[in-house]
Amino acid sequence: MALLIQNVRGAFLLRSVWITLVTLVAAYAELAQAQTNPLRVTRQGKGEIVAVFITSSCCTAIVPQLRAGLDRMRERLAAQALAEGVGFRLVGVALEWSPDSGWAHLKRYGAFDEVTVGSNWLSLPIERLVWQDSVTTPSVPQVVIYRHSVDVGERSIQIGPPQIRQRVRGWKEIQDWGLSQQLIP
Repeated sequence: MALLIQNVRGAFLLRSVWITLVTLVAAYAELAQAQTNPLRVTRQGKGEIVAVFITSSCCTAIVPQLRAGLDRMRERLAAQALAEGVGFRLVGVALEWSPDSGWAHLKRYGAFDEVTVGSNWLSLPIERLVWQDSVTTPSVPQVVIYRHSVDVGERSIQIGPPQIRQRVRGWKEIQDWGLSQQLIP
């Protein structure tokens, strides 16, 4: 009888471990899918947080400091977006005239979900986030963080205008903001 009870307990424990393992694998797969496909999260119509990192080859000497701050910022904003059930994108913009030199510079900062290289201060993200904002100062490096609505339909995607929530200018400020616990409203 004691052997039977011991076998039942062992089977129950094995089953519990198996269910926990399957649940963890499923949660990890869902997290990985959400991080690689922001539209999966934004299908709920909640929108997304977008961080646009603007840099130039004039910032080459401070790449290590900027990279560290940007990595921490990326992690924090991705975690906040996941907790809120919204999408997150990190966009890299290199202000170089040549797309090749812009791409070579931008790659030093790690992975981006989207990049814009070439056209210097005339690129589309700069036009939209710097020149159309009458109160901002054009400078590099800087990070512009905004939210916007995203509604994914069967045959179209409706994207609302960006609502700028934060501008962080300067490598030291980017590094400090990355270390802070400040959330984006």
